[in-house]
Amino acid sequence: MNRYPAQTTPGALAYLTSPADRDSEGFRTTEIFFYFLLHVPLALLMVRSPLISTLHALLTFVFGFLWVLSARRPERAAYVGAYIVSAEVLWRMTGADVFWEFGKYALSAILIIAVLRSKTHKLPTLPLMYFVLLLPSIVITVGDMSLAEAREQIGFNLAGPFSLMISIWYFSNLKLSKSKFDRLLLVCIGPIVGIATATVYILATRPAIRFLGKSSYMATGLGSPNQVGSVLGLGAFVAFMFFVIGTKQRRSLQVLILALMIYFAVQGALTFSRGGLYMALVSAILLPLFLNDSRTRYKSVFAGLIVFALAYYVLIPFLENLTGGLLLHRFQDLSLTERDVIVLADLSIWRDNLLFGVGPGGAMYYREPIFLKPMSAATEFSRVLAEHGIFGFLSLVLFFIYIVKCLARPMKRPQRAIVISLITWAILYMLIYAMRLVAPAFVVGLASLGSFVEEGDIDGH
Repeated sequence: MNRYPAQTTPGALAYLTSPADRDSEGFRTTEIFFYFLLHVPLALLMVRSPLISTLHALLTFVFGFLWVLSARRPERAAYVGAYIVSAEVLWRMTGADVFWEFGKYALSAILIIAVLRSKTHKLPTLPLMYFVLLLPSIVITVGDMSLAEAREQIGFNLAGPFSLMISIWYFSNLKLSKSKFDRLLLVCIGPIVGIATATVYILATRPAIRFLGKSSYMATGLGSPNQVGSVLGLGAFVAFMFFVIGTKQRRSLQVLILALMIYFAVQGALTFSRGGLYMALVSAILLPLFLNDSRTRYKSVFAGLIVFALAYYVLIPFLENLTGGLLLHRFQDLSLTERDVIVLADLSIWRDNLLFGVGPGGAMYYREPIFLKPMSAATEFSRVLAEHGIFGFLSLVLFFIYIVKCLARPMKRPQRAIVISLITWAILYMLIYAMRLVAPAFVVGLASLGSFVEEGDIDGH
């Protein structure tokens, strides 16, 4: 197994990404704990100073870009990408002075560099055509809007599909050992510790916060509760995945990861945004179900019993008291919060603009008569139909064909279980929140991973 000096890794990632194996017993819990802990003061500084948040975003991209560029080790981009995916919401909620879609384009740039520097960089046809079919409707946006607004809307609405195509391109050409996949999960958790810390700080320092039985902007630092809640849910899911499938775990590391899973879930619940926890729960259930081995099921049942007992006897009573009895009421409410109305409006827009749609970003204005204000998309799939017309429909067909092929390809059982749970999370996200974050694009890409290989079978390429 190749080893390379830790100082070549940008920032805190050195604690997790090199050398490849610390010792025969797996990851050192103290180093992982320190990596997580670094994000506590960092998040607090970012909450208090948007300048710190801006510097963190820019330095993450610059040092990540240089680190990927410095050697032909394609897996480095996966680590940097996982960090960007988890940090995107932290940057947004702390007011980083970067453009809104910074995370999507930063991820895409780093993955493109990694692919071009690798020995194999074949772009799968289906993802390429999926994105190309979304381009014709650009002419509608350019014709209906000012140049500045058209550029903004095109960049905003096509950033998600573009990063999805690039993520699939990168991961489908990547071979990753199981230990490196485990390490990627740990890298992903770090910034989410920061997000959870920021929400705790905001709740503790704003005693006037009132829970009103709906998504709480105040409890997330005026960041979108849906975005914060979805990433906290992703953190809980990733922590569960590592707890269940991580190799050579010390008992102390298992306790740490389980504690973080509960921490993320609690903070996600306090955003009063239901989707994040629902997505995490469904995806987490599928993982041991498809792994289908006794050890994994034992660990899953064990974790479930601990979480259930802790939630029933401690967490739920505490949170119900904190929220004035509104928390359970919120999560028992299964209403679609007008998402069904938005989908029906999109289908109506598509019916009236069948060929090209109304162009990227145009549907929000067509929804205005219904909602009395421009309304953003709730579901990526109906947005694509409304804004890209028949070309969007064909694009979605190719996307789902790719998903089916991804699930049907020959895989060992552990990888298949991981792929199913990852794709489930990404599809649910796109169904509930469109592609507001880069996370679903990265997760679909991760599910496209070329293969897991045994330690020693590859040299980092």
